[in-house]
Amino acid sequence: MVYNKNIFVYTTLGLRKDSYIITLQPAKRSKAALQSEKVQHKMENNTKEDLLYIYSQLYGSYREVSNESLFLLDFEKHEFIYAPGDRKDYISKHSMQGILDGLEECDELGVRQDRIIFKTFIKEIYETRKESVFEFQCHTKGQQTGRWQRMEAKPQLDKDGNVRIINGRTLDVDELVRDRKKLEMLAKLDDLTGLFNYTVMVEKVDALLKAGEAFTIIMLEIDDFKEINGKQGRLFGDYIQEQFGRILRACVPDCDDVGRIRDGRFMILHENAVEEQIQDIVDKVHAACEEFSGKRDSVESLSFSAGIARHPWCGCTRDILLCRTEAALEHARLRGKNSYTFYLDMEKNGNAVPGAAMEIRAENHHRSNRDLFLVVQETLAQASNADEAIQVIVDIIAARLELDKVSIMEFDVPGESVYCLYQWVARGFVSEKKEYLSYGKNIIHQFLEEAEKAQGAFIVNNIEEKDLNNIYNYSLKHKGVKSAIHYFTNVNALTRYDFQFETYHKKHIWTDEEKDLLYRISKLLSDVMVNQKPGTKMEEFFDRFVNYDRLTTLFTFQRFMQEAQVIRMSYAAQRFVVSYTDFRNFKYINDALGYSAGDNILYEFAQMLKETYGIGANCAGRVTNDCFVTVGVYGEDEDGRADIDGVKERFTRKIKQKYPSINLIMDTGMYILKAEDEIAGAMDNANYARKTIKTSSLKGGTLMFDEKLHKQLAWQAQVLNSLDSSLEKEEFKVYYQPKVSLGTRTVEGAEALIRWSRENGEIAYPDQFIPFCEEHDVIDRLDFYVLHKTCEMLHDWMTAGQELICVSVNLSRNDCIMPGFADMLMEEVDRWQIPHRYIEFEVTESAFAHSLANMYGFLHKLLDAGFEISMDDFGSGYSSLNILPDMPVSIIKLDKEFWRQESSIKRKILLVKSVEMLKTMGFQIICEGIELPEQAEFCQQIGCGMAQGYLFSRPVPRENFEQLIWKNNRTI
Repeated sequence: MVYNKNIFVYTTLGLRKDSYIITLQPAKRSKAALQSEKVQHKMENNTKEDLLYIYSQLYGSYREVSNESLFLLDFEKHEFIYAPGDRKDYISKHSMQGILDGLEECDELGVRQDRIIFKTFIKEIYETRKESVFEFQCHTKGQQTGRWQRMEAKPQLDKDGNVRIINGRTLDVDELVRDRKKLEMLAKLDDLTGLFNYTVMVEKVDALLKAGEAFTIIMLEIDDFKEINGKQGRLFGDYIQEQFGRILRACVPDCDDVGRIRDGRFMILHENAVEEQIQDIVDKVHAACEEFSGKRDSVESLSFSAGIARHPWCGCTRDILLCRTEAALEHARLRGKNSYTFYLDMEKNGNAVPGAAMEIRAENHHRSNRDLFLVVQETLAQASNADEAIQVIVDIIAARLELDKVSIMEFDVPGESVYCLYQWVARGFVSEKKEYLSYGKNIIHQFLEEAEKAQGAFIVNNIEEKDLNNIYNYSLKHKGVKSAIHYFTNVNALTRYDFQFETYHKKHIWTDEEKDLLYRISKLLSDVMVNQKPGTKMEEFFDRFVNYDRLTTLFTFQRFMQEAQVIRMSYAAQRFVVSYTDFRNFKYINDALGYSAGDNILYEFAQMLKETYGIGANCAGRVTNDCFVTVGVYGEDEDGRADIDGVKERFTRKIKQKYPSINLIMDTGMYILKAEDEIAGAMDNANYARKTIKTSSLKGGTLMFDEKLHKQLAWQAQVLNSLDSSLEKEEFKVYYQPKVSLGTRTVEGAEALIRWSRENGEIAYPDQFIPFCEEHDVIDRLDFYVLHKTCEMLHDWMTAGQELICVSVNLSRNDCIMPGFADMLMEEVDRWQIPHRYIEFEVTESAFAHSLANMYGFLHKLLDAGFEISMDDFGSGYSSLNILPDMPVSIIKLDKEFWRQESSIKRKILLVKSVEMLKTMGFQIICEGIELPEQAEFCQQIGCGMAQGYLFSRPVPRENFEQLIWKNNRTI
């Protein structure tokens, strides 16, 4: 028999032998009719009992493999019949009308608490004549959470298309639903932290916007996370993110949503916009991060930056809010670690007092306020450029009335955005010139509505006395305004200006004369501007943010390349010169002065570039960070060096006056284009010349890319292309320089160094190819090759029965941050069966200064495995004594700079005290660069036991080294 659920339901309408079908009360009939019916009914029941027995067996078999509860509604008989799934031979029968009206209890059905829902479910099937599925939770006494049930039902129609029967089943799907909900929740969660993912956070922002309530977005980013990920490994980066996620969940109220939106970046949705509450959350997270860092030696400092935007003041759409939150975050990052910024509090760069663009007669500045309007008219009449004249007028008004900020804003029609056309700000106040204000479309509409109510004049003597429920008053209060006059002018149906005159440091009682004066000036300037400002503001917005760098206002690099190409095509017959400039160690300027001062330095340098390269056949741009590019057209005898050197000289002199403790060094590479050169290639050549200065002994300067550099660049490209084949051919040779005991003059160790013996017989020294290999991340191949050859030599000595000495192999900083490289080194040493104590790994001091946290685990792994670890070039300029006790090294190699003949008494005192301190701390000490006997004698006097230098031996090939140490029993 085929068990179709719709057919099978009909076979279960009376399974027990003592069950009888009960019909509705029939009409009264005669006694004879009733007697006849009883006889007939008895005969039918006798036949039915046999059938019911068979059906009960079938139903029992079906229940063995299923836990379904079956039900049927018969609309002709008005019956509701139910067969529960947990009782194999039981059928319950009720009045259908009672069930649907909610008048009878039906505990077995599991819908007694949701009878209205069940009725709606049946009604839907009855009206649509289609099958349906519905899931619900069935709550029973003693259970806190009900089990999930699924109800499925299908109608049976008569020949007229009307519903005659609805039959179906109820299944226990609790485990299935809960598993599904777990999967749905997992799909919403970030795999690493268990917080919400980006998609969910965006959906929650949309939901909050739809609700129309005030809320806050806090976007947080772990400081230096890219460096953590790149240098300490992805696993460590994941660990940091996981811990930061736990900190957020612990510090953020349960009612707020927290998510990870990308690597190193998190988001909090705070369902409130009270600034004090927001600051409290951020401060708690900062405190928790400091506590976490203090408990774990492997974490130098867990810090973060945060950007904060609040709805509705920072925008009323998701995209605008997220963009402005990210903008606030970027601003916070520039201020330094552990900083946070509210978008409305963002300070713009370039807030110095703008100078007058044209000369104003001195007597005009001494006229009374009554004559100020005449000054404005006269300035406009004399000006050849309306933009410059208006800016001068704004400056004059601010100075004459002792204001802190004067702004002229333009509202887009139909009021979707607002931006600043002209502005003057006193020093120390936020400049918004050429930047969009942080108001959403709804807020702008409210501003305009309130301006209309005020008949275009918004005058405040004391903002504290105003109703702060008014959004305009609230915005002024938030910005710190004490007193203000704002005049709205409607020049025509398409143009609307807002002239803002504000004080921040003190209250100002506006006189009637001042009100009238500022109103007349506003009307006059609005008439001038509407005739001088063609074009759409969206185009201006796109042009400003895509083509101009926001910090320096120079061209972006992409736009610069386009402009350079146009200039070159326009002056094809002229000499075309490009330059590439950056600051030496600008990071230390940021650390010493702060990011804000660093930004101002970059901004001022950009303005000086503009003065020289901002007109004619020249232009300047900012590539990234502290890198700048210029292009210029020159005569046959000029190369542009004088221009860029002049800018750097003037700028350095200016900064030295402002920051006496800062010594600015700038490197510039230049290139003169040939006819066949492309702009991009020319910039690469100029950049290569700049990098060459950094790797040389030059202390800044300007270097022209010439034929020598061209050959060097070609040679480096050849190195990169032929590195693997040169290693296979063993063109790279390992040289060894002995380390000598100053007391016994015996060789106690050696340092392995690499040389490149070219096919043409030339010998290339490390400084010719090591920096290039480090830059292109292939240095690990050379370092591993040196280790391989060193192990091969020591293994040969072991086989020959010779006594072993410890040989040091240099490691690059790149090696130390490469995942798995420590294991590769140990596997190579073990493959040659060399005891670990005979291998020493040297890492330069500068590597520790850049990435101690990343190298800590790498070197500890080698040190714990029995290898010696030494710090090379100690005292070369990067020393940081506060990290010295924690460095995973056992040997300190003093830099050769200590042994210069011109060394002063102070330098020698420093050396003596350094040796004394290092010995007290338990370090072994080796003096490098010993060339004279008196140097060796001085080292021995101050307590250095080992030395290395030309006095004893230069680096020599293996065969010469073996002969050197064996012929006199290792004595030199």
